Amino acid sequence: MKNSNKIQNIKDLNMISEMLALEVEGFSDQQLIDDCKNNGKDSASLIKSTRNILSDAVKKSRQKNLESARENYNKKAKLLSGQNMRVHSSPAERKKLFETLLSKLPSLDPGFALQFREYKTMSDEDIVSVLEQAEALGFLDGIDE
Repeated sequence: MKNSNKIQNIKDLNMISEMLALEVEGFSDQQLIDDCKNNGKDSASLIKSTRNILSDAVKKSRQKNLESARENYNKKAKLLSGQNMRVHSSPAERKKLFETLLSKLPSLDPGFALQFREYKTMSDEDIVSVLEQAEALGFLDGIDE
């Protein structure tokens, strides 16, 4: 089914729901119960069925929101874990990329210089961590290696 058809179907269902709501809006509880009885329906089972339908709809909506949040989390975690990071086989290559990053983004340099005392105490793991974060934030996009 095309997306436009789904949207039209949802609009149609919403319109029908609104029409039904307007139809029964002025009815008292007793009138609704009497109408159920006149049509051979058990009002208690109809109420239970309606509650179940509404409960399932709320649950599905919450599950959909949770699933969407889980997907977003997994995407971000994958980026931060370095699975999408450019592969650099040697510490020298990683250090070169780090230096290129600093030359392209000079505003980062003072903070790293202060934290790592002019980079003398910066380990390869520190560089990998910075590169993973820079990759996740999109700072490495367009940087020539």
